[in-house]
Amino acid sequence: MHTLRTRLTLAATLTALITVAIVAVISVTLIRRGFDRLAVEQRRDQAAQVAERLGRFYAERGSLPDSPLERRVFSDQNADILPRRMVLTDANWRVRFDNRGGAISLRGLPLPLRLRNQAVAATNADQVVGYVLVPFSGDTSELGTYERDFLARIYLSVLVGSVLACLAAAGIAALAARQLTAPLAQLRDAAARLASGARHEPIAPPPDAELAELANSFNQMAAQLEQQQQLRRHQLADIAHELRTPLSVLQLQIESVHDGIAAPTPELIDSLGEEVTLLTRLVDDLRLLSLVDAGQLSLTLEAVDATAAISRALQAAAPRARQQQITISSTPAGVPLLVRADPQRLAQILGNLIENALRYTQPGGQVVVAAQRGGGGVQITVRDTGVGIAPADLARIFETFYRADQARTRETGGSGLGLAIVQRLVTIHGGRVWAESTMGIGTTIVVELPGASTNP
Repeated sequence: MHTLRTRLTLAATLTALITVAIVAVISVTLIRRGFDRLAVEQRRDQAAQVAERLGRFYAERGSLPDSPLERRVFSDQNADILPRRMVLTDANWRVRFDNRGGAISLRGLPLPLRLRNQAVAATNADQVVGYVLVPFSGDTSELGTYERDFLARIYLSVLVGSVLACLAAAGIAALAARQLTAPLAQLRDAAARLASGARHEPIAPPPDAELAELANSFNQMAAQLEQQQQLRRHQLADIAHELRTPLSVLQLQIESVHDGIAAPTPELIDSLGEEVTLLTRLVDDLRLLSLVDAGQLSLTLEAVDATAAISRALQAAAPRARQQQITISSTPAGVPLLVRADPQRLAQILGNLIENALRYTQPGGQVVVAAQRGGGGVQITVRDTGVGIAPADLARIFETFYRADQARTRETGGSGLGLAIVQRLVTIHGGRVWAESTMGIGTTIVVELPGASTNP
């Protein structure tokens, strides 16, 4: 398996190779075309010199050098400027002389049209007597030694430059890939440490914006995981604490009966039953929270009259309210207020809110439950005249196992699950819940649920 660093290096190097190859081909092509044009111009200059002397030869002899003797005489007289190959035509472009023999000689044939633009006219008294052509077809065999050597040096320079450019590109690509993947390697090592359970040390954000965002996101994720792990540890400790108390009571009472210290009276059996009921409710609450958090709690949603639900919840709480000498009542809404909710879960929400209000209200106090339209749905408020909640605790009362007054016992302060269950159930109904409180005056908890347009 290739590493990301290797893949980036290879990709950048391949891109550089293709780019250098394209540049090299274009450069060689342009250089060769320029060189060919230069070669053509040089041969036109040679043809011009030969044409000038050919004009003087015509003026002296009255004809072009047609016979072998005349051509030899002309060649001997102008040996200093004659090129390796020369084509001589008459005024009608018919080739009289071509010093390249064999099947490719043009002697006796009309000069091809494509070569006529390279030819130079030989004149005598402003009369064209023939044309001189020093042809160049682009074949390196037609070049001289120095010309071929010069062209070879150019090709070698392009090749060496291309190789050096590729090596430099590969080095730069490797360096860039290393710098790019170094933060990723830090993230990998940090993730491995995090997976092993070690404490996370925040990663310094790299200079690149995208990698800096990735590092910041990873740091936030690690902090949240650490917070969740700490919260889980606290929750496990809280669960163990909540289970220990009734289990300890059960164990002591059973051991007392077993040792003959206490008799299995109806009162003792009732006390054991209360502890079992407490354990059962605690386990049921924990199971409900786990189902909600896992998204596995199913709801049967329908239109429910909030006023009627409040009335039933108050009737269920009336015996405890009388026992604690607390007045509980509801504020009439005047019209049916329909909410879209699961009737059983709505009753559980109201029951937990009223129970929590009764727990923190002193004898002689009041608990008032009301419902009204608001926030695009229906708002149910539970107001008590209890001790109130400090501002520092107000935002945490919906956390699992959290008690605003840590000094309160389980019997007087509850398990710390009631409001957490309310918050989870309200959320999965598509609503929201919040609390308002003033120390020494009381607390109001507001539950907002979506309204329903059909009759229950």
